[in-house]
Amino acid sequence: MSVLKIGDIVKHQKTGKIGKIIDYGYQKITDSYYLTTLRVELLTYSSMTTIAEDLFEQWQICQGDLHTQFAC
Repeated sequence: MSVLKIGDIVKHQKTGKIGKIIDYGYQKITDSYYLTTLRVELLTYSSMTTIAEDLFEQWQICQGDLHTQFAC
């Protein structure tokens, strides 16, 4: 499992959407068990900002940055 940090560019494994990690969250499973989620600002060509949140395991790191092409 790779370490993902705020600012990394990631790709969602099911949807293929690409974005930048902006925050961490959690999903409560039971009173004492939580799973880590990532909040990702999706890269779109719209004036609106779209945020996606899903389990940590659903995202994979991409090589590159906002000014170059990505290799995911």
